[in-house]
Order: sequence, then structure tokens, then C-alpha cells
Amino acid sequence: MKIIFLDFDGVITTYHSGWRISIEKLLLIDKIVQNTDAKIVVTSSWKLGFRTVEEFKNDLDNKRCARNVKGETPFEKFVEQIYDMTDNSGPWRGDEIQRYLYLHKDDIESYVILDDDNDMLDEQLFNFVQTDSYDGIGQREADLCISVLNNERIPNPIRLNNELMFRWRINNYDKNTIIEMKEKNNIEKMLKEYYNKHLY
Repeated sequence: MKIIFLDFDGVITTYHSGWRISIEKLLLIDKIVQNTDAKIVVTSSWKLGFRTVEEFKNDLDNKRCARNVKGETPFEKFVEQIYDMTDNSGPWRGDEIQRYLYLHKDDIESYVILDDDNDMLDEQLFNFVQTDSYDGIGQREADLCISVLNNERIPNPIRLNNELMFRWRINNYDKNTIIEMKEKNNIEKMLKEYYNKHLY
């Protein structure tokens, strides 16, 4: 099973869509699904207050008029593609995702995290495609998600997201002010493992 851990705001809702679900963005999500056969697991704060994914999906469907997507087939298709949601425990989204990965470790073949925020764990960064909060998902991000989910080699994985690039650069400085941060992250090691995994 392939999983898309999906945030909403800053990914499929944007400033341009008035922070409503954008059909244009849903078409890009559908492109990812069609090219990978992945399932959507919602990580967005939109899931707060719902006990089950079915409750969430029903509410999302009932509110589509308010989200400016009434009668749109891409929206209905999107709701059908939602498979599950992460829990709401803890301050970091990366922790929610890590718990989900652990609970379903025997079923998950590959995963990608699609989010505009950066609160992910080190070990998730090569599976994290970061969007611009203002513009949401674009063609670049959709193509990156497809590559990650299909375990294809990305020529420069450091450019997957700004957070990965930042943590990688920390490894290349030797200033006393950041020694502690340098010791806490292992991005250089992860990069070597990535290239060993994806030999030409």
C-alpha cells in the first residue's frame, strides 16, 4: 500500500482559492493517485473533532457547498480516495505520521508527506514534499510525490523541501552556535543511504 499523508491548508486550499478547496489542486492530487495507486491519509487539522474517517468524509461532503466545490466530480472523487486519518495526539505532525507508520508497518510499501509546514522528523524528510503556503501544490510537487511513492531516484533529493535543505546545510558548518543542532541531525548519513538505495 502506498500512502499520501495529506495536509489541506497551504496544499489544496490557498490564498487564491480563498482558503477553500481548489478543484485545480484536487486534479493534481488525483494525478498522483492515478500514477501511483496511493491512498490518502488526512493529516490536516480539518480532521479535528471527528472520531472516524467516515464521519470526516461525510462532513466534508456535506460542506462542499461552503467550500465552493458543489457538484464537482473531482471533489467527489477526492472524498472517495480518502482512506484514513492520523490521530490528533501531540504537537508535531511528524509524530502523528510516525505513529501511523508504526501501526501499519506491515502494510505500507511507500509513503509521501504533502504539507506546507515543516514539523517532520529527520527520518521522514526524504519522503516529505513541501508546498508553498501561499500557492499550494503545483506540478513540481505532484511530480515529486509520484517519484517518491514509486521509489524512483530523484537527482537532487535535498531540494525536496526547505526543511531538508536547512538541516543538510547545518551539517556543513562548524560554528559553536550550531554544534548542538549538528550533532542532533543525521541528514548527511541519510543522503548517502538514499544514493546507495537508488544506484543507477
